[in-house]
Amino acid sequence: MSNPVARRPVIGVTIDGGDKPGRRQIQINYLRAIELAGGLPWPIGFGLSDKTTELLLEQMDGLLLSGGDDLHPALFNQPLHPQTHLISKQRQDFELDLFDRAASRDMPILGVCLGLQLINVARGGSLIQFLPDHDRASAVEHRAVNGVDSCHGLELHGQSVLGRRLGAQEVQVNSSHKQAADRIGKNLQAVGWSQDQVIEAVEDPAKRFLLAVQWHPERMLDQPRQRDCFALLVEAARGFRV
Repeated sequence: MSNPVARRPVIGVTIDGGDKPGRRQIQINYLRAIELAGGLPWPIGFGLSDKTTELLLEQMDGLLLSGGDDLHPALFNQPLHPQTHLISKQRQDFELDLFDRAASRDMPILGVCLGLQLINVARGGSLIQFLPDHDRASAVEHRAVNGVDSCHGLELHGQSVLGRRLGAQEVQVNSSHKQAADRIGKNLQAVGWSQDQVIEAVEDPAKRFLLAVQWHPERMLDQPRQRDCFALLVEAARGFRV
């Protein structure tokens, strides 16, 4: 009989669309981050049947919603901004449904970049489509410059799950996004902000584990504090199906 303590939690990781129809792609760092945290990463591509998706959820202990381009602003009743670059409708619909199904099971969930935006919109929130045009725009550069991530400070709520784990109220994070959460969705709490008060992290304290961050901790795996984002997910996933 297998030992449930020794079993590595299975973490589903969403996959982006490829540059050609029918192809899928994923940044290996997402899988590496879950592996380093003690989990078993399981890439999940959109385009699967409802039945297969349900079967996958039955085998998963946690979910990582990965980064990508932008959601359609019709989801939060806004016109399309010229700087918005949409993910495929197929991916959008699949991941919104996947999040709803996983959340209804109280499955541990971590969102990264687009993952935060998707969770916020799924909960009825809205997004800033282009930060440079918004009244929160400041000297903080959130977008990548010449393909290189920017960097800025992050202020954390000290009593949040993330703040307690990272053990500091301010940390340095990378940045390569032009959109961000605006109106916060139902039951979510903002727990992290950049110096210009752009929301960088949200949690749902009523859930077993629901955390989303706007930066890319999978690109900073040489830093223990960044690896902790994934460790929190894997730790919450242990025993989920036991």
